[in-house]
Amino acid sequence: MLGAARVVARVVDPGPIAIWLMRGARNPAEASARVLPEIDALIPPEPANVVANYLRGGVLLGLPGRQDVRFHYRWDPERGVIDEQSKRIPKRIRTIERRLGFDVRYDHDFEAVLEATRREDTWITDEIKAAYLRLHELGFASSIAVYQGDELVGGLWGIEVGSSFGLLSVFHRVDHAGSMALIAMVNQVGDGLRWQLVDVGLVRPSFERFGAHAVPVDEFVGRVLAGLASDGPEHSRSVTGS
Repeated sequence: MLGAARVVARVVDPGPIAIWLMRGARNPAEASARVLPEIDALIPPEPANVVANYLRGGVLLGLPGRQDVRFHYRWDPERGVIDEQSKRIPKRIRTIERRLGFDVRYDHDFEAVLEATRREDTWITDEIKAAYLRLHELGFASSIAVYQGDELVGGLWGIEVGSSFGLLSVFHRVDHAGSMALIAMVNQVGDGLRWQLVDVGLVRPSFERFGAHAVPVDEFVGRVLAGLASDGPEHSRSVTGS
């Protein structure tokens, strides 16, 4: 089966082939574990492929230290999301927001924010960094930067498709700067705002306190696709302010 998948995927768009194999498998879980990694390696991390797979529920990640397979798409059965109904900011963090006086900047120096989230043996390999920088140039990735004076002290970045934002990485260099970036993200969720839906990947306690909750991936995909058809507000790539 794996050999056949390789042959077919080399002559046909691998993305639809992956979905077809999953739907036709007697054991989807086993097919996901065995087949998808093989097909993923054949899908170049070009902008069209990255966005198309995100619209199917896949997230591009690098595989550091590997020579045979340098990247893959993560496919999870559930996704953690924040929407207008669930979003919240804990009272303690609201106090921090007022007291520390961070400067929040949307889409300011995307590359610096991305680079700040990289660690040794990170999934953000050079190839993956280049892929997401290209997506940013095309308007499919965005960032939130947190400054103290002229120093970048925290931030986050992710993929942006329609009125949905997929958080991929967050960092902080001083206490509470990462939380400030998350506050700024949540503040942009809702009707008439920048995003209708924020995807945080897996639900963790650090995201649950902001209202993240799990939904089946099929529901997630449907909501992202619906966001493509909605008329979201125009936003500047150099907006400043929280």
